[in-house]
Amino acid sequence: MQRVLIIQTFVKKYREPFFNQLYAMAKANNIELHVLYSPPTDFHLEKKDEAILSNEFATRSAGRWLWGSKILYQPVFSKILNSDVIIIQQEVKHLSLYFLILLSKLRIKKFAFWGIGYPPSVSKSYLSNVLKKLTLNLSDFWFAYNHLSEKYLLSQGVNKSKIQVVLNSTDTKTLRNDIADIDQHEINALKIKLNISPKSTVLLFCGGLYAEKGITNLLQACVLASAKTDISLLIVGDGPLRDEVASYSSQYKWIHYMGTAFGRDKALYFKSSDLFVCGGLVGLQICDAFAAGLPLLATSMKGHGPEIDYLVHGENGFISDASPAALSDLIARICNDSVLLHKLKTKASEDGEKYTIETMTVNFLNGMKEFLKTK
Repeated sequence: MQRVLIIQTFVKKYREPFFNQLYAMAKANNIELHVLYSPPTDFHLEKKDEAILSNEFATRSAGRWLWGSKILYQPVFSKILNSDVIIIQQEVKHLSLYFLILLSKLRIKKFAFWGIGYPPSVSKSYLSNVLKKLTLNLSDFWFAYNHLSEKYLLSQGVNKSKIQVVLNSTDTKTLRNDIADIDQHEINALKIKLNISPKSTVLLFCGGLYAEKGITNLLQACVLASAKTDISLLIVGDGPLRDEVASYSSQYKWIHYMGTAFGRDKALYFKSSDLFVCGGLVGLQICDAFAAGLPLLATSMKGHGPEIDYLVHGENGFISDASPAALSDLIARICNDSVLLHKLKTKASEDGEKYTIETMTVNFLNGMKEFLKTK
């Protein structure tokens, strides 16, 4: 049985279903998968977003953060030597990365990067971005998040035969099952409770209430749009800007702050909505939106996650200029055109079948098989 080691900084909750599925599929294909990860930093601990993987295939190893949490040491060297190939996040803070580069140059071990490929946003340090660019062509293989990542890697000279596109996603199966289980009576009851008119187009934002998510931009755009069309806005989530959202909700009766929601409650908000609207950065929430058949409206601001590549302008959503005025015009245009809205919903629902964790797992496994052939 061939051995594959995946090295992670830490594991977020949304990744747990992926690793569980990948382990099972790898085992069925006579591949022994092991994941090594460490506890998160205090910043991520506060978000309570850590997953604990099964000891059957994973090791939660106490890492040591150095230089103000900029460098991570993990006791992983023996596991590297006992593995056939190694897959590591494209994070230059991993000390083990430089050991892997040395082993690769000496033709002792082969390693693959797994990540976005390009510098993700202006929030990353200049040095980090430079190091990423210098090292991205030093791996023996690449697991690229999606075709946007692949395009960048090709532009930087990475050989196409060394790239496996995985179509990064999250677990939307549970959400879709919950949505399918909700009937029109529950939707009607929610709208009566919130005093939402049957003629109102319901907008939804579900995610963290952080500045980079453009919450203020979204709220201002919706206020402007409300003068041009009949809308209601559901905001689901929590974060530092919760008080601002609550303030808008108390001032405008058509803005409803629902707090955090999970499971069936979350599914009800998705099924009761018509459009998913983002005033700031877009990431994996686009997968949830499409899984629910909701078109996504975004802005042209810099720093989106690679998943913005799933948005096809004019087909399953739109991208407007970043100003509240431009976003409000787009919202009003779509809400006042039922034919266009129906078209967008249909394509979003179709694309929701493509961007799933099941597809991602199959793609990742196929990449592991190809990578192992080069050992």
